[in-house]
Amino acid sequence: MIFNYICSLSRKRLCLVIYIFNLSLNILQVMKKYLFITLAMLAALCGSAQHYGHRQGVQRYRSAGSDRSLDARGFSLMPRVGVGGSTFWGDDAGGCDMRASLTAGLDVNYRLNRLISFTSGVGFAMRGADIDDRAGGYLRINHIDIPMLINFHVGRGWSFYTGVQPSFKVWSKYRAGGVEYDGDDLSSYDVSIPIGVNYTLPSGINFGVRATLGGVSIVDDDDVIYDYAPARGAAPRKDRYYYGGYYDYEDCEIYNFDISFSIGYKFHL
Repeated sequence: MIFNYICSLSRKRLCLVIYIFNLSLNILQVMKKYLFITLAMLAALCGSAQHYGHRQGVQRYRSAGSDRSLDARGFSLMPRVGVGGSTFWGDDAGGCDMRASLTAGLDVNYRLNRLISFTSGVGFAMRGADIDDRAGGYLRINHIDIPMLINFHVGRGWSFYTGVQPSFKVWSKYRAGGVEYDGDDLSSYDVSIPIGVNYTLPSGINFGVRATLGGVSIVDDDDVIYDYAPARGAAPRKDRYYYGGYYDYEDCEIYNFDISFSIGYKFHL
């Protein structure tokens, strides 16, 4: 039955399924690098949340009629930390492998009613990718994120969200051919679309998964930063890029993509 279903898929859909499966394996592989850090942060945050819950009274979150319940209207704060993976997508992003990344942030949430809330705040995210150039190439970009999200609450503690997220570059670097370069020629900002799911326990501990799809190419103007430099005397290849090159090619399409798994704690104000 499974074999017949696979055979019935179009080639394009089958390639998409294989890509998603390989992407999931890559995420699991890179997250092993930060497994110890994740467990340590989880233990510390859970301990702090438990202490706070006993001191303030966990029952205020469990009472359906309380103004401090999970469905209560009003403002709340949520610090969060997370791990995940990042890479690039786009027509010119071939040869980019996923790299491990860290995220952190402070979210401000306003609960409008039982079904809808709004979130903004400030966050930090490590982005970039490892480049398959046989010389240990990589590209690193650190961003400050300003998410502006709308949340849809679909069950007790469950919500999903989307929105728009401006990001501003605070540091960047890339390496090609064994030589490191600063990232001044990379785009100084991004505007992305985050999509995610949150689950909040009655105690206030929050678990989340977020994928962010960049909408601004990382390449500024005509500066191109991807692939090998041509051999001396060779004619430039208009379909490829190289670090530090300046081919006159304005339609370079290399965009950020990352996915992260986070844990946070929600404080009602």
